[in-house]
Amino acid sequence: MNAKLFLLSVIFLLNACQSKVDTALTTDAVLSEDTLVRVLIDVHMLENTILAHNFSKDSNILLYEIKDERIWKKYNITESRFRTSMVNYAASPQKIDAIYARVLDSLNTISTTGKYSY
Repeated sequence: MNAKLFLLSVIFLLNACQSKVDTALTTDAVLSEDTLVRVLIDVHMLENTILAHNFSKDSNILLYEIKDERIWKKYNITESRFRTSMVNYAASPQKIDAIYARVLDSLNTISTTGKYSY
């Protein structure tokens, strides 16, 4: 009986430790709001630049992939981390709205001033 109780306790302990590790990985995988805002500004500027040139669909896809890689390298992130962050913030409408309000404000400023540096 004591062996079963001990084994059951060990299983619960390991399960609890695993939950803490999963939470820590999820938290570390999410970009800060400030970083996400900067990444989104670059992503939207990239999209605007590519669409303005009226390339073929295949060329657009290739350009997106090349340029996206430059954005991920610039911020030292992966596409997966970016997507995880978007899913995380999108789960809270107030957070994603606040982030996109900042992005739109910055894009409007760039549009009126013409100042943008990649």
